[in-house]
Amino acid sequence: MDNDINEPFLNYQDNENDTDIDKEIAQKIKRGFIVKVYGILIYQIFITSFLVFLGLISSSFKKLLLGSDFLYIKSLIITFSFLFLPKCYPSIYQEVPMNYIALTIFTLGYS
Repeated sequence: MDNDINEPFLNYQDNENDTDIDKEIAQKIKRGFIVKVYGILIYQIFITSFLVFLGLISSSFKKLLLGSDFLYIKSLIITFSFLFLPKCYPSIYQEVPMNYIALTIFTLGYS
C-alpha cells in the first residue's frame, strides 16, 4: 500500500499543477536516496581504506596479504559468490539486515 502512495514521486518531474507539498515530498525522497547511496559508498571506501592502512603499517599483515595464495583464492571465491548470490537468492538483497551483511562480506572479500 505504501508503494501506491509513493509511486508518483519516484519519477517526479516538475508540473505547474503540483502543490508545494508534492514537490517537497519528491525532494525528500530524492535526498534520502542520494544519502543512502553515498553512505553505502563511503562505508565501502572506509573498509577498503582501513585494510590498506593495516597493510601499510603492519609488516606482518602485509606479508600475510601478499604471500598467502590461500587467502587470495578465498577472497576470489567470496567476491564471485556474492556477485552471483542475487541470481540464486533474489530476495536476499531486499531484506534490510541481510543486504548490509552481504555487502560487508563482499567488500571485505574484494578488498
